[in-house]
Amino acid sequence: MVKAKNKHQLKLMEKSGQISSTALKRALAAVKVGVSALELERVAGDEIHKLGGKWSYKTVPGYKFATCITFNEQVVHGIPTDRVIKDGDLVSIDLAAMYQGLHTDIAWTELVGKDSGKERFLEVGKKALAAGVSQAVIGNRLGDISAAIQENIEGAGFHVVRSLVG
Repeated sequence: MVKAKNKHQLKLMEKSGQISSTALKRALAAVKVGVSALELERVAGDEIHKLGGKWSYKTVPGYKFATCITFNEQVVHGIPTDRVIKDGDLVSIDLAAMYQGLHTDIAWTELVGKDSGKERFLEVGKKALAAGVSQAVIGNRLGDISAAIQENIEGAGFHVVRSLVG
């Protein structure tokens, strides 16, 4: 069960969220053909540090990066490498910041170039996210959020990765 946060904790979470959001926006702005995942990692990590946060993922034993970066067919938790972005790639950046002990996690996927199939995939994801957020209300359960997301994904002809849901 998630414990309710007090006003001070909520303020710290808000600051952590601002750090995560700003770092993600900076990294997404750097997503271009010829840029490597390690370069995106550096941009995000530097921004988190500059804004007074810490790399939340470094609290995971053995993990030394601020981000998880995936391309195309990869699903989640990709380790940043020297892989370079090509035209037509889907690039996902997942990062988390910690500010005074409170963590926030954020992710987004960008399409580099044009590809109608991949554009549709991203649009379905955006609609599923909105459906999930609409269910995040007092009285609902996590399952209500998950169900709304899954219904949208499967209704569009895609599927969720069963090993990553719950």
